[in-house]
Amino acid sequence: RIILGTESDELTLVLEHGAASRLTAIACEVAPGLDLSDLQKSLASLNIKSEVRSDTAPGIPKTLVFNDPDGLQIELFSRWDFCKPVEPIRGLAVAKLGHVALYTPDPERAAKFFGDLLGFRVSDRIEENFVFLRCGPEHHAMNFARGAEARIHHLAFELRDASHMHQACDLLGRNKFQILWGPVRHGPGHNVAVYHHNPDRCLIELYYSM
Repeated sequence: RIILGTESDELTLVLEHGAASRLTAIACEVAPGLDLSDLQKSLASLNIKSEVRSDTAPGIPKTLVFNDPDGLQIELFSRWDFCKPVEPIRGLAVAKLGHVALYTPDPERAAKFFGDLLGFRVSDRIEENFVFLRCGPEHHAMNFARGAEARIHHLAFELRDASHMHQACDLLGRNKFQILWGPVRHGPGHNVAVYHHNPDRCLIELYYSM
């Protein structure tokens, strides 16, 4: 198990050994004044089973854990501390994990769950096949694409600006990672993005100017 943080020492990714490359959980921060036990009661009133767990990751003392309709584990936390770096900064030093994109058999059902339960708001749609959701000022923090099975579509990491994007393309090339698409400016979100596969063949987006 490897814990990864950003240049600002915010916990971003947890990588665990497994038989296949897949996304198992997404963690979301809620307001610091919210009590997880109260949230658990709210979930119970909707017939959603959940449990409070301790020390699931460094700097996060408690999380409320439950599953979405597709079986993805959702973790909510209200308190966290900066993670302590144990290595020097390397590579691009992305700013943050910007959004998570998922395949689902029913994008509207997924959007309703995240909207009604977690307070996400719809930002955009592409016909009946894509739904984009936000939980803050940026265009989207999650998006759902229609697919035969529930699985990850891509992870997106934010870069600072165009020069950071140029640096990213150069670094990908020098390390023999093929750029699959981009740089391109998207319609929904209007962000400039490039895509590549990581060593586990997970699709990764690097973007700026959301």
